[in-house]
Amino acid sequence: MTRLPVPGPRDLLRLTTGGYQALEQAIALLPRVTALVGEIERIVARADTLVTEVERTRQRTDAVVEQSGALIERTTKIVDAADGLLGRTSGLLNDYQPALDRLAPLVDQLASTTSPDEVAAAIKLIDELPQLVESLQRDILPILATLDNVGPDVRELLLTTKEFNEVLGSVPGLGRIKKRVEEERAEERAEQLDGERE
Repeated sequence: MTRLPVPGPRDLLRLTTGGYQALEQAIALLPRVTALVGEIERIVARADTLVTEVERTRQRTDAVVEQSGALIERTTKIVDAADGLLGRTSGLLNDYQPALDRLAPLVDQLASTTSPDEVAAAIKLIDELPQLVESLQRDILPILATLDNVGPDVRELLLTTKEFNEVLGSVPGLGRIKKRVEEERAEERAEQLDGERE
């Protein structure tokens, strides 16, 4: 069995001397250790703040990703609706393409031959159409409905005028006046026709 050495007085003296030196070194290190502990506490506090900020950033990122998911879902629905509309529009264009091809020269001719004044007049006519239709229904159509009743009266008036002309022609001296009036009327009609031809 091995014996453990029992420290003697010298060992105790050495230990006391070394202990004082170690104690002096420890006391000298104490301000540095205190400063180091303070620095470590500040680093831990900053690390806590950084971890808190990282957690907030993660939460905001999660919220943005969640909102983006909803935005993407809405965008997908819009794109799907646009695809459906595009399909229907393509079908309509295919159906109406021959008619549009036939109308293209007419529209081109209309555009090249229509003046701004004519366009303004057409717009004015369209603006006045409601009033024109109302006036036609209120004033003109009732008159046209009575034309069947007026026809016999007009015929009778024409016959009476013809008979009156014959009577006037048989009165001595009025025949020449009648002939002169008829010649003047014929000349007026000829001049009017020449004016229309020009």
